[in-house]
Amino acid sequence: YFKTLIVRISDKYGHSPTYSAAELSKQVFTNKSSMTKQYQACSNGQLSFTPALDGADIVNGVVDLVVDNDLSYSGFSHQECVSAADNAITLNYDVGTAHTYIMYICPDVVDFGIAAGVAEIGGKKSWFKNEFSSYPYVQMHELGHNLVFFHSGEGAAEYGDPTGIMGGYYNTDVNFGKMCFNAAKTWAT
Repeated sequence: YFKTLIVRISDKYGHSPTYSAAELSKQVFTNKSSMTKQYQACSNGQLSFTPALDGADIVNGVVDLVVDNDLSYSGFSHQECVSAADNAITLNYDVGTAHTYIMYICPDVVDFGIAAGVAEIGGKKSWFKNEFSSYPYVQMHELGHNLVFFHSGEGAAEYGDPTGIMGGYYNTDVNFGKMCFNAAKTWAT
């Protein structure tokens, strides 16, 4: 089991993610089509994400925090959003230490360029632009990077492989809750 912490980031100027802490917890851990349920299905029950619960400020795997920075400041990047959250955690929040992965949810005003989310390859951090934080396929893709999966390309296209979640061709109308990793990455899980 991978203990996972969700960090819902707001600023003192009223910029917040759309989804509440309770909604984010359900979308990641418990809903029928949650990231956790999808990873369990894709790995035949071998890979599971559970809520981190060891810090006093964590509720159902989520810490709901407020940063001092104005996240709407022109060009405020996703890296700066996460840095501000980490600083706030260090100074004001008890999130414990027993978590394997941290999912940061930034509000819409934060600049992600064209990305829906970003993650450290082989690291423990992933961060999500507000509206994409509830999409299981985006969550799976970014946590896939934490699990050391790279993009699934085809030819010269970095995201060109339509057969797995690490490719970029995911049609939510057709594949919602049905796509896993391609054969090579499934073997690795």
